[in-house]
Amino acid sequence: MMRLSDKNAWQSAIAIVGIAAIVSGCGGSGSQDSAPRIGALMDQVANQDTTIGPIPVAVTSATTDLQFSAAVKDENLVPPGNVMLSGTGSSRSLTLVPASDQTGSTEVTIVVRDALGHVVSSGFRLTVNPVYAGFTQYADTAFQADPNAAPLAVSGLTFQPDADGNPDAFTALVQ
Repeated sequence: MMRLSDKNAWQSAIAIVGIAAIVSGCGGSGSQDSAPRIGALMDQVANQDTTIGPIPVAVTSATTDLQFSAAVKDENLVPPGNVMLSGTGSSRSLTLVPASDQTGSTEVTIVVRDALGHVVSSGFRLTVNPVYAGFTQYADTAFQADPNAAPLAVSGLTFQPDADGNPDAFTALVQ
């Protein structure tokens, strides 16, 4: 957890984190001069083209006027518009929607600032795994399907030329 107490440090935190969303108004308990606390955040792993969340974000604070923000370091993996905070009081949640067909890992940071100027942040690692499909197997399935069957999904799969263990078969298909 990082604590920032002066204006310059807060501005630096915003520059580092990049605010994607701000939500105000949260209650909690604790002494009047203590900074808010963000509960433990667990690393998240999901398959490509899958929404992550809602991820619970528990915050305790002595003040009721809090600003929440969340940002993702790799905006190509999760664009700023796909970072959503919701909830009220000390019970908040974060939902992340990776960009279509994107995979990789990035850091996600949540920042809370109270009316007394206390700023705390906490983060976790998000990993979006590819869903591999063999091109040969997929093509065989597609061409053997009933003409009246629903179309097969292509989005959400990462094709590997040799996923079926036969790179020559792939080469023959694409020639």
